[in-house]
Amino acid sequence: MRASIRGFLSHLPDEVLVLIFVQLSGSEPEATPSGTPTRSQWTSIIYVCRSWRQVALATPALWTHIFLPALLTRLS
Repeated sequence: MRASIRGFLSHLPDEVLVLIFVQLSGSEPEATPSGTPTRSQWTSIIYVCRSWRQVALATPALWTHIFLPALLTRLS
């Protein structure tokens, strides 16, 4: 079963991956209830495989918000 899912995912067109990745990136809250910005967890997709990394890095819509925790700490 697992091999069949892996095979299916490896044949998805880049355009479909982009749609999925953009949905994942937009589904996370940008801040905690206290207002503290959150770190994006969707970025773990770039570690799945080389082709997913290439697709994600080549998709500008995924990189419109950059989390800089060190800067936020200094500003507080």
